[in-house]
Amino acid sequence: MRRKLIALRRIFSTGITNFVRNSWLSIAAIAVMIVAIMIILSSFVINVATHNIISELSKNIKISVYLVNDTPAKDSQALQTEFKNNQYVDTVKYISQEEAQKAFISSYNNDQQLLQGIALAGGDSVPASIEVSVTDLSKINEVGKIAKQDKYIGIVEDVSLGKTDVQKTIDRAAATQKFITRASFIAAGIFAFVSMLIIFNTIRMAIFTRQDEIRTEKLLGATRGYIRGPFLVESSIYG
Repeated sequence: MRRKLIALRRIFSTGITNFVRNSWLSIAAIAVMIVAIMIILSSFVINVATHNIISELSKNIKISVYLVNDTPAKDSQALQTEFKNNQYVDTVKYISQEEAQKAFISSYNNDQQLLQGIALAGGDSVPASIEVSVTDLSKINEVGKIAKQDKYIGIVEDVSLGKTDVQKTIDRAAATQKFITRASFIAAGIFAFVSMLIIFNTIRMAIFTRQDEIRTEKLLGATRGYIRGPFLVESSIYG
C-alpha cells in the first residue's frame, strides 16, 4: 500500500514539474484557449442582444389593411377570421373609424392645419382598418396577400406592410447576427485547434526529451502506467 502511495505521489509530482518546466508553452496554450472561450462567450452575448433587438423592432411592424367606408361587419369579420386562421399570424386587431381618428389626432396634435383639414373632411377621412402582426417577419408578404385576394377587392382600400425603415433595420440586424455567429465560431474553432496543437506538441516534446529516461525506467521494470502517469497528469492540468 505504501509503495502504491509513493508511486502515485511520484506520478503527480513529476507531472506538475513537467508542466512548470514547459511554462512558456503552457501559458501560450492556456492563453489561446482562453481567447477561444471568450470569443464563444462574446458571440453568445451578442446573439442574445441582437435577438432581443430584432424582437423589439418586430413589434413595430404590422400589416395595416385599410377598409372601404361603410364596409359590412360580416365582410370585415370574414377577413379577420381568415387572418386568424393563418399559421403565421400572431394577433389581429380591428380599429374602427372613431378609434383611428382619435389615434391620428393624438399623433399629429401639433399640426393645427392638418387637424383643421381632418375636421372639415369629417369622420370618414380616416378609414377603419385591421392591424395584423406576424410570428415570422419573412412571411409578412405572404400574410399580406390574404387581403389582396379578389374576393376582398370590394372592401379593402389599401394594404400597408409595415414601416420600410424598420424592416430595413431588422434585415441589417439579422444579417449582422448571422455574420457574427459564423465569424465567431470559425475564429473560436481556429483558436481551439491551435491550442490543441500547442498542447499536443508540448506533450510530444516532453516525451521526446525524456525518451532516455523512459527507456531506463523500462529496463528497471517500471510498468506502463507508472511511465504514462506523469504525462496524463500534465495533460490533465492543461485540460
